[in-house]
Amino acid sequence: MNQPQTIGFTNVRFMEVIESEPVPTDPPGGVSNRWKYQVRSIKFDTDTGEIGTPADAFTLPRAGIWNVCELANTQSVAMGIQIVNLPGNFALQPVPIGTIVPVYLTVDDNKWTGFLIWPNQFDGAC
Repeated sequence: MNQPQTIGFTNVRFMEVIESEPVPTDPPGGVSNRWKYQVRSIKFDTDTGEIGTPADAFTLPRAGIWNVCELANTQSVAMGIQIVNLPGNFALQPVPIGTIVPVYLTVDDNKWTGFLIWPNQFDGAC
């Protein structure tokens, strides 16, 4: 019997979302309401409150960054809402590019995995 993996976080960093890609569906062509994210490190100026990209910035690949708020989403339910009940062409959106998020990082077998926490928003027209 396979045991569930216990995830221990090695650290938490504030990072900037720089790219997102929809998670494929089975069968292909659907909408998963989940995305894989790519993030990069940021620097924070404690005097001015400005955020920048440090010279030694590192980027974590999309394959290993997940939004905890999206994990239970399916093709028919997003953020606990039945998709068929949404008005007009409303649809769940990924975390916006440029958003600063806390990323909880863990490493297993030299592979980084990160979990960000950002409640997605619906957008569209009635």
